[in-house]
Amino acid sequence: MFKTILPVAVALWLALAAIGAWNVVAFAVAALAAVGLGTYLLARAVTEPGQR
Repeated sequence: MFKTILPVAVALWLALAAIGAWNVVAFAVAALAAVGLGTYLLARAVTEPGQR
């Protein structure tokens, strides 16, 4: 599941960052999304059983 989520997350982050290049509000949303997604993925990697 993690191998599927990561490319999607990266593509979403890059798309939001591209929008944010000309829109400060969209860049702020992209930054918050990246932080939130990173926190979520880190928490799942630590707590999900059977990944080690």
